[in-house]
Amino acid sequence: MTDAMRRELWKIFKGLELMALTLSHYDLARLPESMDNDFGPDVWKQFIMEPEVQEWLRSESKVMQTNELNKALNGISKTRSVGQGQILNALAKLSQETVEKSGPIFIYTYVPLNPEQEYAPNVQKLPFDPFLKEATPT
Repeated sequence: MTDAMRRELWKIFKGLELMALTLSHYDLARLPESMDNDFGPDVWKQFIMEPEVQEWLRSESKVMQTNELNKALNGISKTRSVGQGQILNALAKLSQETVEKSGPIFIYTYVPLNPEQEYAPNVQKLPFDPFLKEATPT
């Protein structure tokens, strides 16, 4: 993707304002501006997956969620609707910071020894699970 292409995609994308948050790459390819410039779904997908665009989408979504939560809170004292409470709860959960876990993942599993392995001279079989604190011998 060329820089000129990227600039044109940004111009179209940001010009959509709120709609930009909800359209898929297929929807974006059907826009008249996309058809004029021959921007197909593959081009839009590549553009949307770029880190800068992903960060912009996250940022905009966060602002919109916070705004909608504030709007809902504005009239909360005047309503007794259960639905209103559910909407507030859902919006509050969305606005909470989500922590993405990173780093190595360890999967602990137990595979029973076959008879040949069990009686091999170089095998040590523990009588307890070394990863359970309460099972560790004292």
